[in-house]
Amino acid sequence: MELYQLTSWLVYSVAQQPAEDSGPICGNTLVEANETCDCGYLESECQDKCCYARKNSAGQRGCTLKASAKCSPTAGPCCDRDCNPLDNKTMCSPEGFCTEQGCFLYGTGGCQPIGEFEQTKSLRNLRLQPGSPCNGLKGYCDVFHKCRDIDEEGPLTRLQRIFFGSQSIGAIRDLITKHPTVAGIIFLVFLSFLVLLFRCFAVHTPTSNPHKKQAQKLRNTMKHPMNIF
Repeated sequence: MELYQLTSWLVYSVAQQPAEDSGPICGNTLVEANETCDCGYLESECQDKCCYARKNSAGQRGCTLKASAKCSPTAGPCCDRDCNPLDNKTMCSPEGFCTEQGCFLYGTGGCQPIGEFEQTKSLRNLRLQPGSPCNGLKGYCDVFHKCRDIDEEGPLTRLQRIFFGSQSIGAIRDLITKHPTVAGIIFLVFLSFLVLLFRCFAVHTPTSNPHKKQAQKLRNTMKHPMNIF
């Protein structure tokens, strides 16, 4: 009984030890370092006619391309079953417009994401959607497919600071506190301006309702401004 327990303990101890990385293994169907392809261990299980299995009847080195093959589908999606590379810009794993990918055979033969390599700058027919980030997230694409840099000090930002900045809000608060009458007059003038502005738009906007008056012409309003009321 003690021998059985000792044997079980040894088996358990060996199983708990972390496996050491022995480097690339030819025959595991994974293309690793120093491998141009990997279609499996046995020739019977290899479904790739471009690659030698680890155990092959030809006596060739495993995980290497055959003499007539230019590439192998096991190395990536940019190779067809006839061992020929796909044409440049061939879609290999589309994931939407902004992350679509193409085949770029610049020595690697891999399916590379568009926009991450210098070679993709020559692909003029691939465009991002309007609003997509560009120039290293420093700009955005407009409707004309131009990369517009983000202006942190643009006109909208300046207007926001003028009307909603901390200094502007503080000045308005001080005006209401120290001069409530003046603040009330300014508010009434601003409100009257808004009412007049909306009234001008209302009388000059065409309508299809037969029960309403027809839209006035701007020329007549300039001659008789009181007609808007």
